[in-house]
Amino acid sequence: MIPLHDFDFWVRILKKTGVYIIDQPLTVVHWDSGKESDNVSVSSDIASELRHSYELSYIRAHYFDGMEDGLFREAFQKEFICPDFSDPEHLACEKAFLLFLKPEGDFDYRRLHHLAGAHRLTELLNHESTRKILERDYNFIPKDFYAYTGSDFYGTPVSSEKELKRLQQALSDVQQQYEDMQQQYKVSEQNCQALILEVQNAKRQLEAIQQSTSWKMTKPIRFVMDRLHKKG
Repeated sequence: MIPLHDFDFWVRILKKTGVYIIDQPLTVVHWDSGKESDNVSVSSDIASELRHSYELSYIRAHYFDGMEDGLFREAFQKEFICPDFSDPEHLACEKAFLLFLKPEGDFDYRRLHHLAGAHRLTELLNHESTRKILERDYNFIPKDFYAYTGSDFYGTPVSSEKELKRLQQALSDVQQQYEDMQQQYKVSEQNCQALILEVQNAKRQLEAIQQSTSWKMTKPIRFVMDRLHKKG
């Protein structure tokens, strides 16, 4: 392990013993954000990302290895499909389904769980005793497994390609919406400018009328007509 040795370390520790928190500051950490780190575990290059994905998939696939049955039931029984069984074969089925059906989180997290669960279910379906348990107690037959792995299953190249195409289409739709909104804004701006010109033109015409000789000469008549209108 290179980038995820600490995660693997804690997973293996938690299978053997509990963790206790000492509520006291016992260390001092200096973090210089102004310098680039030479630590490969925080490198953002492609090789590091691929290595991180591989190591995470390996840890997830072996997440339950070496875990005592009592600890497994204590930690995960609330998520069991058949919580009344505690024999090793039923627990093996529960472990497979926890990986295959339960993962949540971002795309990479679900993908790695699904693949690990699919591998475990393949092994269980290939053994007569566990295949019968899956059929009898979990109502899960090979046809159901094929339906999952033949659908838009996380982790397959087809699924990854579909997800990429979906995101590309979503980006294209957003860009088109942005361009449409820009065009609408331009039209609205042009209409607004035209309206401003009309208002300015009407204002100039009104000022010209008010400054004309005929307007000034007819002022008394307008005054009388306004008084008559108000009385009427």
